[in-house]
Amino acid sequence: MQKNPLNLSLLQEPHNIKNRSIHSFFNEKRGGSYFPEENIFSDSEQSIKLIKLHGSINWTSVTDNKTFIVPPTWNKSDTEIRKLWDMAYNELKEARRVIIIGYSLPDTDIYVKSLLALALNENKILQNVYFINPNKGIVKNASLSLLDKHFEKYCAYKEWTFSDFISSDDGTKFIRDELNRLI
Repeated sequence: MQKNPLNLSLLQEPHNIKNRSIHSFFNEKRGGSYFPEENIFSDSEQSIKLIKLHGSINWTSVTDNKTFIVPPTWNKSDTEIRKLWDMAYNELKEARRVIIIGYSLPDTDIYVKSLLALALNENKILQNVYFINPNKGIVKNASLSLLDKHFEKYCAYKEWTFSDFISSDDGTKFIRDELNRLI
């Protein structure tokens, strides 16, 4: 039986960022590289909202057509970056479940940690915060340092890579059972 791809809703400001297919990006930039052609993005209510705070290698800015990557910096004054981060803040403070994938909350990325702490501590309906990362110990210590102590009971840690999360039996069971999403 073939699995249906996981549906993600990519949250970005459509007027300032162009999103190219990751498959076509790899074919053009790294000939011979494999990345599946399936479109995993959807606007369905069943979609998991995906927020990529640091941009993506397949995003380009509408204003200058350059790759849209946001390095760790306090200077988020650029209009395109500001829109993305404002959208992320609003989504985080209204989310029932938050899944942070592959991000270890490094000490040097103070802006992301501040964004998460402010938005999640303001969130009144939060049920779960899931950290998907093969380095559970590092992520657990970092996450508990930025959230109010009462949030600890909402946190769960999965020692998976992104590939494990979206394609392993444990990952698909988690998505189906814990997140109530079809895969």
